[in-house]
Amino acid sequence: ENRDIKYPEGFVRWTETANLSESLRLMSGASPNNLNVKALTTHVYDFEDAETAYKSIFQGSENHLGVVLSYSNEVKAAPDPTFSVTRPAGDVCSIGLIGAGNFAKNVLLPVLNKLEGIKLHTVISKRGNSASYVKEKYNFLIAGSSEDEIFENPAINAVIITTQHDSHSSLASKALSKGKCVFVEKPLGLSIAELETVAKTAQSSNGFFQVGFNRRFAPIFQRAKSEIDNLGGPKHMVFRINAGPIPEGSWIQSPAEGGGRIIGEMCHFIDLARYFVGSPIVSLISDSTRKGKDFCDDVATSITFSDGSLVSISYTSLGDSSYPKESYEIYGGGSVLTINNLQKLSITSGGKTKTIRYKREKGIKQELNEFVRSVKDNNGPPIDEMEALESSAASISIIESLQKGQRININKFGKLAND
Repeated sequence: ENRDIKYPEGFVRWTETANLSESLRLMSGASPNNLNVKALTTHVYDFEDAETAYKSIFQGSENHLGVVLSYSNEVKAAPDPTFSVTRPAGDVCSIGLIGAGNFAKNVLLPVLNKLEGIKLHTVISKRGNSASYVKEKYNFLIAGSSEDEIFENPAINAVIITTQHDSHSSLASKALSKGKCVFVEKPLGLSIAELETVAKTAQSSNGFFQVGFNRRFAPIFQRAKSEIDNLGGPKHMVFRINAGPIPEGSWIQSPAEGGGRIIGEMCHFIDLARYFVGSPIVSLISDSTRKGKDFCDDVATSITFSDGSLVSISYTSLGDSSYPKESYEIYGGGSVLTINNLQKLSITSGGKTKTIRYKREKGIKQELNEFVRSVKDNNGPPIDEMEALESSAASISIIESLQKGQRININKFGKLAND
C-alpha cells in the first residue's frame, strides 16, 4: 500500500485504504446509515484565533474532545511566477536543485555551499517542508514544489537532480530540452530506452549532462590513472566491493523505483574501470549467488574492452562491514597497482613497491567542482557523455546477462556516436 498497490480482495479485504474509503463514504451522506461525527467536534475557532485554540487545549481551561480550526472560504489564487528576462553572467553557475532528500542535504549541498562562482537559486521538492528547510539552511532564493519553476526560469543555467532513481532520465531530458546543464545522480536511467531518450535530447541541447560517477574524480584514482596510462598493452583488473546489506523493502531494491543496487551503485565501479582503461566496453557476462529475485546484491561480472583489457568486478553484500569496502588490483606492463579502501595506493614495478597514502574521499567535492567550472567556462562536460552512457548501459546489461545467462554486447549507442 505504501506504493499505491492494492492487495487482492480475496486475500486482504479491509486494507488501510479500504477502511479509510468506507469511513469517508459513511460520513459523506451517501449512505442511509450515516456515521454521525458532529458530536466529536466540541469547539470551532477561526484560523486567526489558532493561538487561543491551542492554549485551551494545553492549559486545560475547557473540556474538549475535537477542536477544529475554520478557514475562510475565500480562495486566493497563487500568483504566476515571474522570471528574469536575462540569463546569468557567463561566470556564474546558477543552480536549480530538484530533490531535497538526505543525500542532497547531507552530502552534496555542504560541498556546493563552499564553492565559488555559484548561485543557489531554486530548490524543488514534493514535500514543501523539505524544500523550505533547504532554502533556509543553504540560502536558496526560492523554494517550490514544481520542477517547471526551474525548467522555465532563464535565470537558471544548471540543474542538479537527486530524486528517486525512476525519475532521473525524464527530469534530465526535460532540463536538457530547456538548454540547461545537468548534473544527475546515478543512475542516469533504469532501462536502455531511458538512456536513449537522454542521449537524443542531449544531441540537440545547448547544455550537457554529467552523471554522478564520483570515483574517477577522487585524487587516489586520478593518480592511479596517471600510472596506468604509462603501462603498455591491455590491463587485467580485479575490483572487490564489500557493499554491505540494505533492507529488502528499501525503495532502492524496487525494480520500478530504484532499479536495484547493480544499476544504482555497482555502476560506480563499471565507470571507474572505463576511466582506467580509456577504451570502449565491448561485452560483459555476469553471475549471481541469488538468482530469481527482483533485486540482486551479489554479482560477479567480467567486462571486456576494445583494447583487450579485462576487468572482473565482485560486488557483494554478504561480507563483514569491518572489512574494507573497496579493494582494487590492476596488472599491466609488468607492474601491479593496488588500491585499498581509497586510502592507500601501492605501485610495484621492477621488484620495488612504492606506497602513497591519501585521505579517504570518494571524489564528490572534485566532481561538483568540475561541474560548476564546466558550466561557468562553457567548455563541455567533465565526463564524456558517450562514456557516461556506456557505463550506464553496461550496468543495465548486467541485469540482462543474469536473466539470460549469457554474454551481452555493449554496442547500444554505436549509432548515436556516429550521427
